[in-house]
Amino acid sequence: MTDDSKPELDLRALLRQATVGESSAELDRKIVTIGPGREVEVRQTTVARRARIVAQMEKAKEAEDKIRILQVAALTECCYVPHTNDKLFGPGDADAIANARTNGWADMLLEAAKDMLNLSGLQGKD
Repeated sequence: MTDDSKPELDLRALLRQATVGESSAELDRKIVTIGPGREVEVRQTTVARRARIVAQMEKAKEAEDKIRILQVAALTECCYVPHTNDKLFGPGDADAIANARTNGWADMLLEAAKDMLNLSGLQGKD
């Protein structure tokens, strides 16, 4: 091993630490106000969890169903009671989320969840 290769190894170690070495790093969080005195914490998710959401969506045949599944899964996965590990929504909330009015709490949370999931077109807009 030459002295010339050592900086390359150090760079690799630094890059690995900044990527796969930080798997236990804290996920990003954002507080979204959905009404007076009502806040929801929207959290970043992992690549594996995002893949499960996309896989659920891809099982649907109709575009409308894909969008609904993606929106419900995004909120179920990303929304928490602030400063706790308690998820706000569960599987039993799917119909209530899907039937929420537009331009209300669901869209506010979806906008933040879309950023946390790093997905474009989450709300099915052209």
